[in-house]
Amino acid sequence: MNTNIKAVIFDMDGVLIDARDWHYEALNQALALFGMAIARHEHLSKFDGLPTRDKLAILTAEKGFPTALHGFINQLKQKYTLDIVFRHCKPVFQHEFALSELRKEGYRLAVASNSIRDSIEIMLSRANLLDKLEFFSLTRMWFRVSRHRKYIRKLSPGLDYYLSSVW
Repeated sequence: MNTNIKAVIFDMDGVLIDARDWHYEALNQALALFGMAIARHEHLSKFDGLPTRDKLAILTAEKGFPTALHGFINQLKQKYTLDIVFRHCKPVFQHEFALSELRKEGYRLAVASNSIRDSIEIMLSRANLLDKLEFFSLTRMWFRVSRHRKYIRKLSPGLDYYLSSVW
């Protein structure tokens, strides 16, 4: 183990879990109920990687999407995302192996995501990666993964997904 490097922080969506398209598809499925969709080029140039609340704020500002529907769309998007996750999220040997080897070498492992907590736990569990991680972060909060996997405890707020981990 390189003694200067103590921990490795992975982004979840698009790195450990190939879920970027899942979020896009789930949001569009929810928006379609109200006659709206985000075009692929718009998604790639403007929306990709943003939390759903920010995407909806942009749709409201630029296309007049009703603010009153934000909560409902968020709930639908979460349901549709989980439907997709349960169909498609599976372990990837290379990811499992890499994290296991890093863990054996003594590195502390964490994941950062702007996905909601339930999505993070479910995706990492289905990918067989949750037990290889010590921490995960969402929206500037860091959580310790319980050794017994029965609960996850809030540690402290952070300033930024990655920077907070190095200070």
